[in-house]
Amino acid sequence: MKKADTKSETIAATALHPNFILWVRLVIASVWLHEGLWQKIIARDAHEFSIVQQFADSPERAQQLMLGIGIAETLLALAVLIGVFCRPLAWFQIFILLTMNLTGILFGGGTIADPIGLLIHNLPIVACMALLGLRGPGALDLKFFDSQNDSPKNG
Repeated sequence: MKKADTKSETIAATALHPNFILWVRLVIASVWLHEGLWQKIIARDAHEFSIVQQFADSPERAQQLMLGIGIAETLLALAVLIGVFCRPLAWFQIFILLTMNLTGILFGGGTIADPIGLLIHNLPIVACMALLGLRGPGALDLKFFDSQNDSPKNG
């Protein structure tokens, strides 16, 4: 097997199919939709509420906080679906996910029964997010932005 002569040949040789990266975006978006739209807005999951309640001074404030988090997670899902600012958004998602997990673990008043399990269960989605951070949006991204560097296209 011939060794790649240039950096661009190496990158091209390890390129992933754009449809596979689209599939990764769909997986990530489905997680955010489940966590935000379903768990926090529609179903108002009791366990989610018990965690959020640790950060509010009243049940009414906890409901508002949970709704705000649910809306933010739903907006993240939509941004992932359309592929806007894919690479920086991917790294931001990792930061947000880890921040929310660690905040819940450290300051959630013991509402997270298995903190190590929570972190381990999030590893696959973090890996998907890192893939997007490294490889970009794949197929069917918002074409206003350059899929190579997430900067506005000229012209």
